[in-house]
Amino acid sequence: MESKKERNYGVDLLRIFSMLMVVTLHVLGKGDLLYNKNLEIFSQKYNLLWILEIASFGAVNLYALISGYVSIKSKHKYTNLVVLWLEVVFYLLLISFIFSKLDIYKYPTNEMIQDLFPVSNAKYWYFTAYFCLFFIMPILNCAINNINKNHLFFIIISLAIIFCVIPIVQNKDVFNLQNGYHFFWLSYLYLIGGYIAKYNIKFRFMKIFMLIVYMASIYLTFLLKKYFDFINLNIGEDKFNFVQYTSPTILISSIALLLLFSNIDIKVNYIKKILTFTSRLVFSVYIIHEHDFVSKFFIREKFSNLLEFTPSVMIFKIFLIVFGIFFISIVLDTIRFMIFKILHIREMCNFAENFICKKKC
Repeated sequence: MESKKERNYGVDLLRIFSMLMVVTLHVLGKGDLLYNKNLEIFSQKYNLLWILEIASFGAVNLYALISGYVSIKSKHKYTNLVVLWLEVVFYLLLISFIFSKLDIYKYPTNEMIQDLFPVSNAKYWYFTAYFCLFFIMPILNCAINNINKNHLFFIIISLAIIFCVIPIVQNKDVFNLQNGYHFFWLSYLYLIGGYIAKYNIKFRFMKIFMLIVYMASIYLTFLLKKYFDFINLNIGEDKFNFVQYTSPTILISSIALLLLFSNIDIKVNYIKKILTFTSRLVFSVYIIHEHDFVSKFFIREKFSNLLEFTPSVMIFKIFLIVFGIFFISIVLDTIRFMIFKILHIREMCNFAENFICKKKC
């Protein structure tokens, strides 16, 4: 965590905004809107849905960028990973138990044991990738703090060409980054976030300029998608997908948002408190609504009926659903947060970490 003096409340706001984007992606994709057979290609609804999808697509990139941005200034504590692990296990066990008690699902003992080890069983891809990233953060921090600024910038640009441009040109996952679903990609984003934080990148009219860059990147990605959709429709092939985490335009839009939000100056104290508290809970929004049972019964293929409405009503209802999922998850995680606080989970983890570190010394 950042210290109180250094805390960037704009980044806290970005965490919240990013999770809303994550929920939007799942409502549009898993909710059976984007790929619905009744969605006419190049129609007004098609355009609106894909613009919303592309505008939200940098969400996962943002979480890794934020990790680099805040972690470069903070102490690397294993307690943070342990507490996060316990949060994941808490919801895996609790939600599965509730569905079992409702006679919706039989919760076998062997699966309960698997839920205690979410990484080895790949329960959540981002948590699994972040788990790997966590152990190389000190190495990345060392690189950011010790490599010459210009040299580090050269490395970042070079890796952008390697990871983003070459796969697009070759039209294949050349370096097996799984289109961004890999901890190598998160590590690269962490490096960028750390670089931005270390050198405190600022210039005049930055927020306006970054907003323009973000919007331009989104619009360019949308135009490229429509163009290649038209080409692919005629040749019967799937080529040049710019809507993916490793897309250069999506990467640029993500960086633009980090630079925009990190330079927002929030001065009202009660807003700071709300942002600080809510930003601590947002990762659980992902854990809750992406639980297999929650996703299956409440999200997957549940929103195709929205296509029956007019475009404006459809978009309005999508926003209501997204905010509803977000709000309910935050309320639920507030209860979990209080339980952890009453049980002194973080304090016990801190004590264990300090005890182990002293023993090793």
